[in-house]
Amino acid sequence: MIPLPDGSVPAGCVAGDGFVQGDPTSPFPNGEILSPNTTPSFGTGEVTDHVHPDWATGWGNKPSNWEFTASVEHQVADGISFDVGYFRRSYVNFGAVDDLNTTRADWDPFTLRAPDNEHLPADVRGAEITLYDLDPAAVAQADNLTVPAGDVGGRVRRWQGIDANFSIRREGVLLQGGYSVGQDLDDRCGLREGLFETLNGEAGDIGGLASTGNPTAGLLEHCRVQTPWLGQASVFGSYTLPYDVEVAGTFFSRTGPRRLAIWQVPAAVAGAALGRAPTNTNILVNLVPPGTEYGDRLNQFDLRLAKLLDFGGLANLRASLDIHNLFNGNAVARERHALGPTYLLPVGLQPGRLAKVTFQLNF
Repeated sequence: MIPLPDGSVPAGCVAGDGFVQGDPTSPFPNGEILSPNTTPSFGTGEVTDHVHPDWATGWGNKPSNWEFTASVEHQVADGISFDVGYFRRSYVNFGAVDDLNTTRADWDPFTLRAPDNEHLPADVRGAEITLYDLDPAAVAQADNLTVPAGDVGGRVRRWQGIDANFSIRREGVLLQGGYSVGQDLDDRCGLREGLFETLNGEAGDIGGLASTGNPTAGLLEHCRVQTPWLGQASVFGSYTLPYDVEVAGTFFSRTGPRRLAIWQVPAAVAGAALGRAPTNTNILVNLVPPGTEYGDRLNQFDLRLAKLLDFGGLANLRASLDIHNLFNGNAVARERHALGPTYLLPVGLQPGRLAKVTFQLNF
C-alpha cells in the first residue's frame, strides 16, 4: 500500500492485498493511484482551448511583422559596382496561451546542480539551476485561453541584418560576392513573468529547442536571447583562358550549428530536490544559453575547369571537370545535443571531396 503525499493512508485500502485500490477511469489521483494525469481531458469531447477575441479578430490584431529596408548601390568604375543594404524585421501581435486553472503559486521551485560535463561552458558546468514543477494538487482539466501577449507581460522579437556585395565584369573576368551579417533577438522575460507556465513545454523557439523533438523546459534566466552578429560570405568567379579554357570557382563560409545541451533530469533527483514525486517525470532542460555556442564553421571551395571544342560550326562539345569541396573540409554539420557520453558526437559531416566529369554536345 502506497501512502499519499501527505503521509496518510487512503481509506478503504487493504495493506498487502496485492491490488491497487482506486478508480482507473478517473483522471485525478484517487485511492492508491497517485500518478497525476496532467492532461485529464485527453480522449474526451471537452473543449479546452479558447481564443480571446482581442487577439483573433479586429483590424491589426493578428500576428504580423513590419519590414524596413534601405540600400545604396554605386558604380565605382566601368563594370565594377558595390552595394550595401540594411534590413530589419519586427514581429508584432504575439499570442500567449494562458491556462486559467493555474497561477504562479501552483508551480513549486526546486534547485539542482548542472552536470560537471567537460564539454559544457565553464560558467554552466556544475552551476545551480532552478526549475519548476506543477503542484499535483493543481492538476486539473486544462482551460487554455489564447490572449494577446501584450496583456500578460509582452514579447519582443526582431531580426536585423546588413548585406555588402560587389560585382566585377571586365575583359573576360567575372567576380561576384558579398558578406552578410545578422542578429536575432527574442525577449520573453515579461511573458514568462506574466504566464509562468510558459517555462515548460517550450519547443520551437529561437533557441532551436524544436530540434530535440520533445518539449523542453526553459530556464528563467534564458528568457532574453540575443545572438551575436553572425556572418556568412560567398564569392563566385570565372575567367576564360586562351584556347577557350574556362576556370571557375565558388567559395562560401557559413556559421556552424547552434549548440544546445539537453539534460534529462532523473525523476529521483528532481523528487529529492522537490521533497515529493515530480508531476512531470520527463524533465528536459537546455543548459546552454541559446544563441551563445556554435559548432564548426563550414568553409568550402568548389572548382570547375571547362574546355570548348568547336567542330567547324556544325557542333561543339563542352567538357567539364567539377571538383566539389576541393580542400576536403570536414566541418561538423549536425551533432548530438543530449547531455551524456555521446554529447556533441557528430551525426552529420560536410560532404567530402567529389569530382565529376561531364560532356555536353551541342549541334
